[in-house]
Amino acid sequence: MSETIEEITSVMGAERIGNAPARIDWILTDSRSLCFPEETLFFALKTKRNDGHKYIHELYERGVRNFVVSDLPENGEAYVDTNFLKVANPLRALQRLVAKHREQFQIPVVGITGSNGKTIVKEWLYQLLSPERIITRSPRSLSLIHISEPTRQEAISYAVFCLKKKIAFEASGSFGWLGLRYVVVRIFGRFYKV
Repeated sequence: MSETIEEITSVMGAERIGNAPARIDWILTDSRSLCFPEETLFFALKTKRNDGHKYIHELYERGVRNFVVSDLPENGEAYVDTNFLKVANPLRALQRLVAKHREQFQIPVVGITGSNGKTIVKEWLYQLLSPERIITRSPRSLSLIHISEPTRQEAISYAVFCLKKKIAFEASGSFGWLGLRYVVVRIFGRFYKV
């Protein structure tokens, strides 16, 4: 992904606070995974256990200058040459951005969900399909996918990754933003509740 901050603001329908020029090549939702701060857009996601807004100052100190937030920092004037893209819900904004990005590709996406066993099913699918096709998959047991090399994108036959139950069965029941073609539901024991 390589987009201007203006293009991203438009896709997400965000209010832009700040006017620093920026080209975004990396999306970040976990502050521990920062690699290229100057080209990164951080999404301050709120979960039951954490709030990404708590990491804005630390990421700013490490060089990040572009943030998607639902709440602006109280000392916003301290963030020089920074863009804050204010939205009602950063997760929904990320989903809109993903959907727009996915429109560029015709790669069939397989999502795997369930109470447990998602990673092993993902690896089994990879092993079954890979002798004859080029498969991209999420690393280890992470619930994400990264397709970065333009030359490979045209050759990829399938993208396989794990979905958290909450994402897979959200109230709207829609997989549209992910561009899923197939969904594998792994049900094991009594732990699975939809």
